[in-house]
Amino acid sequence: MTNFRNLLLCIPTFSIQQLPAVVLILPGVENQLWSQSFSMNDVNIPHADQGFAAWSAPGDEGLQLMSGRVERITINTMGFKGFVVAPFEAKGNVSLIQPHHHLYLNADDLHSYSTRFSFYHKESNGLEAGAAQFQELVGKALSDFRNEGIIKVVLSRTERWPLPPGFDPWKLFLQLIKRHPDAFVALISLPEYGTWIGASPELLLRVEQQGLETMAMAGTKPVAGADTFTDKERKEQQMVLDFILEKMEAQKVTGKATLAEIVQAGNILHLRSRITSETTENWRQLLEALHPTPAICGTPAFEANEYIRQNEGYDRELYGGFWGPVTEENRAMFYVNLRTMQVLQHEAWLYAGVGIIDGSEPEKEWEETVAKMETMKKALQQYEQ
Repeated sequence: MTNFRNLLLCIPTFSIQQLPAVVLILPGVENQLWSQSFSMNDVNIPHADQGFAAWSAPGDEGLQLMSGRVERITINTMGFKGFVVAPFEAKGNVSLIQPHHHLYLNADDLHSYSTRFSFYHKESNGLEAGAAQFQELVGKALSDFRNEGIIKVVLSRTERWPLPPGFDPWKLFLQLIKRHPDAFVALISLPEYGTWIGASPELLLRVEQQGLETMAMAGTKPVAGADTFTDKERKEQQMVLDFILEKMEAQKVTGKATLAEIVQAGNILHLRSRITSETTENWRQLLEALHPTPAICGTPAFEANEYIRQNEGYDRELYGGFWGPVTEENRAMFYVNLRTMQVLQHEAWLYAGVGIIDGSEPEKEWEETVAKMETMKKALQQYEQ
């Protein structure tokens, strides 16, 4: 667990406009408060090549905010520090926010800094599909499996949600942190992708000095009235686990997996296995090999990805991609961008997907997308109250 109260906040000092004092509790200094008034007059996003990310990881007692120049890089040349944003179709390329400013804050401090940031708004590529249209797409996939050589494909849909006048993404971001303490909650704004908010339960890769961790998460049931997971759902989760272990072996990383357990994420349940390794070697190569996993794309990966591109009808952009911070050479965490929305000036676009395998029922798959969108819909409804 990260305790931000024991971290020294260091940011550049500017002139002219002063923000309220930030209280710093320095390591090893008992019962003594140090305060400093910082000027943020020069911190005013967006500029043509600037972006920012704010996030709170599971177990964190506060949140972090990073802003700076955005560069397109390859995963294998990823630097030692920054916030990484990758689309669903990354193809080894990601955006990196280079940290000109990196703040450790609590919720009360955030308002003083957030008012200095503006948001990029990029038109969504989303395409709304009603129940009949989405169920038809699922049925088509099931009939196409044999000809396409596909075992599983993840199909998704989008839904438009009107935003109230004066909508504040920061307020929704803080609500999501409070509502989902076990999720990786992020708010990012970049020139290329616009503004996105997500609350993901799915770790793609965590790298620490002592080793690395990933997870195989799949299978979905509503919390209300849920009984045991079916063979279909367990098979779906096993596909993800086998894929991850295979990719780790190919990178000469020995992985140890736990038995599948039932975990809750908002209003739904998933099956999850944790996979750990005591090495951090080749973690960048492993990250590139893992994305996208069968949990968000399908298997075989190439055939499933091609099927999505040809049949889903829209560009997922950041939905199903991954994001997260790199703080040192061997310290990083990346989460799959699930339970997410793209924020425009007057509306938001919500995203949800489901894994289709032999035995899937189109009506139940539609209902699963409805349940998954509830994470963001409930947060938006609470915002408007």
